[in-house]
Amino acid sequence: MRTSEFSRFYQDLLGRKFVDGGRDPATGLDCLGVVRAYLSRVRAQLPPDAFPLDQTETTAGEALGWLEGCAARWWDRLGDSPLDARLLGDVVFTMAGRDIKRPHVSVLVYPVHPKLLLSATIHRGTYTIPLDRALVGRELIGVYRLRYEPREPLGRKAA
Repeated sequence: MRTSEFSRFYQDLLGRKFVDGGRDPATGLDCLGVVRAYLSRVRAQLPPDAFPLDQTETTAGEALGWLEGCAARWWDRLGDSPLDARLLGDVVFTMAGRDIKRPHVSVLVYPVHPKLLLSATIHRGTYTIPLDRALVGRELIGVYRLRYEPREPLGRKAA
C-alpha cells in the first residue's frame, strides 16, 4: 500500500487543536481522543467500554492497573518494545511529562518503515511522528491491540 492509502484514515485529523479531554475532531482532541477517532475509522465498531480511562488525573500505576484489569477485556498486550507495534491501530501507551507524569497514547497509522504514530499534545495539536522518535522523553508502558471480541470477565464462562 502507498502512504496515501494509509493516510486517508487520518489526514483530516492532522492539525486539530489540543483540548484536554477532547473527543470531537470538530472542537479539538487530546491524545486519547485522537486514538479513539482513528480507531473508529479503521474498525467496524468501537466498543463503548474500551476506553473508560480518564487520563487527566491518572498516575502510571493507575494506568497500568487499568490496562491489566478492566481493560484486559478489550486489549491484548503485545509487549514492551516499540517494535511490537506492527498493525494499523496498535496503540503505544507511555507516560509523559517533566514534573507530573501522565499517561499518553499514540496509534500506529503507517506500519511500514518508517512507522508513523498519530498523537496529540498541548504544544502541537494532532500530528504524526516516526515511532522511533515518539518515545524520546517518555516511559513506555506497553504496546496494545484492541480485540474484536471481548474476553469474558474472570469467573464467568462463555455461553
